[in-house]
Amino acid sequence: MATALTENDWWRTCLTTHTSAHEARAYLAATGQTAAVVTFNGQPVGVVTAEALNHWTHGDSPVRAVMDYATVPVHADADADETHRAFAAAARDWLKQRKGLS
Repeated sequence: MATALTENDWWRTCLTTHTSAHEARAYLAATGQTAAVVTFNGQPVGVVTAEALNHWTHGDSPVRAVMDYATVPVHADADADETHRAFAAAARDWLKQRKGLS
């Protein structure tokens, strides 16, 4: 089970692309978060939301089956705040495109 994140390691989640959907749902419920960063080989690759997990009806698939992937350019020297802003901006852009709002 995942542990609570501190302000400085918010992206170091225990959710990976191999984490099961029910484990991810339990993690979000336990931490009170509505979304979490998903990692692959220790690197952030996407975000999964509680809403997406709550609508997932295809058994206990891994998180990678529930999430969409997006490329987020982040400078190698970026701190946690800059990285978070880059992911948030990419998520907003992606949602606008997906909903046809751009």
